[in-house]
Amino acid sequence: MKMRFLPALTAVFALLIGCAAPTPAPNVVTLDQAIAAAATDIDNGLDRGVKLAVVGFASPSETLSDFVVEELLLSIANRKQLVVVERKELELIRSELRFQISGEVSDESAQAIGKMLGAQFIVSGSLAAAGKSYRFRVKTIRVETAAIELSTLANIGANDERLQFLLGGNTPATANSANSAAAPAKKPVTKAYKIGDTGQAGGIVFFDKGLYEAGWRYLEAAPADVGEAQWGLHNITVFGTSKDIGSGERNTRILLEKHAEWGETGKAAQLAAAYRLGGYRDWFLPSKEELNLMAHNLKAHDLGGFKDEWYWSSTQAETDKEAWDQHFYDGFVHKTSRKYATWIRPIRAF
Repeated sequence: MKMRFLPALTAVFALLIGCAAPTPAPNVVTLDQAIAAAATDIDNGLDRGVKLAVVGFASPSETLSDFVVEELLLSIANRKQLVVVERKELELIRSELRFQISGEVSDESAQAIGKMLGAQFIVSGSLAAAGKSYRFRVKTIRVETAAIELSTLANIGANDERLQFLLGGNTPATANSANSAAAPAKKPVTKAYKIGDTGQAGGIVFFDKGLYEAGWRYLEAAPADVGEAQWGLHNITVFGTSKDIGSGERNTRILLEKHAEWGETGKAAQLAAAYRLGGYRDWFLPSKEELNLMAHNLKAHDLGGFKDEWYWSSTQAETDKEAWDQHFYDGFVHKTSRKYATWIRPIRAF
């Protein structure tokens, strides 16, 4: 008799086992796909014409955080459905409230920032390691109530090339470098420097932001030019470069990645990144505003041995044929064809 029940019991156990089977792991996407999905969710989830601000993205890397914020801003703005607060407005608030774009922004702080910017919604996010992947989160908060209006969640593979590049892993920067060893960690500043002093690596200090934050306080320029070169990437749009002080290093990383993608060598950003002095390998091409600081704080005071010539910045202009450069005789700032060979002066932050 017992044997008669065996097939039925077997079927029941099979059904139970099937019900108890683990839920498949969430799909793993790339960083670019996660950002695009978040932008789509925001665009589709909010009423047309409302004003929002992307205030921050918490991650282990300021470069990564800055990239995500910039890409979200551009992606949402390009859809032309919502009004996006410009980055320069956010930077003013950020400086006033002393919060970092790579730090965690509380819902209460986001609400206060939104009110100061006149935005109806605030967007923030985070990236954190989660086993063999990274958990990517973006949330949209209604300023009036501080309630979370929208939320996007994604899992990014740990081997995603762009993610690893922005986190400072094995990057095109090292592949294009004369020395592929990882750059040494920045040493904490143990003394005060003035404009014109010899810097940590042996360069010339040209900027002091007043406090040690996000891994640096000072900018120093190499004591000599490293030659002339084209900016490169002619007719190629380079997303994410900024003109602001403190953005040259990130700009250079973006350019190095693009040069590697398109097989370019010997360009301005590559020569700046390959520069070595004082045992340091973390030199980069200055942003538009960093270049301007060198012109006013060094060249105008006959410091640094600059030529009365044009120098490249790492900042793309409004078109995909030009980039910003500056003449060091009269300080004139100009948008120049990327095909022209222009002088290069590397800088570093410490």
